[in-house]
Amino acid sequence: MCDICDGMTHDEFNERTMRGIEQYGWYITGVEDGPGPGWAYTIGLLEGFDHPELIVAGLGWPESGHLLNQLGDRVAAGRLLYPGLADETIEGIDFGVVAPDQWKAQSTFAGWLGYYEWRGGMPADPFAVQVFVSGAPATRLVELDDPGSDISGMRTVNRPPRRSPRPR
Repeated sequence: MCDICDGMTHDEFNERTMRGIEQYGWYITGVEDGPGPGWAYTIGLLEGFDHPELIVAGLGWPESGHLLNQLGDRVAAGRLLYPGLADETIEGIDFGVVAPDQWKAQSTFAGWLGYYEWRGGMPADPFAVQVFVSGAPATRLVELDDPGSDISGMRTVNRPPRRSPRPR
């Protein structure tokens, strides 16, 4: 799952990420964490849709990618996926606030940070929402709040998405 660990250069990774964002509106990258299933997250939702990036931990790569693409489609269609904003059409999913310190750690979102550094500028105030799946291992990244926690500190999103949903 780690293309850079397997010999891909950072430039190659960033170019592939850019092509994915241009084609679909977001890109999904996965991170292995030793023997565990690791985590996966989106790159591009914040910039393209003014929506928090999404991150899921503990599911494994194929399941994480599939889930994040389904949720990305909802974001592209104008849905807001935040803690405390119930979406009755997504059964068994909860959302939690990702602590701002996770961005500063530069390991949780290293691909995101590297991509925007390569592009020459970071979107203001990066933020993300962790996706929790009922029945999945209760994997939480360090310093994440609990699912359904207060979103009062999160930025308000008012405008509609700037991209159309990705083709099927």
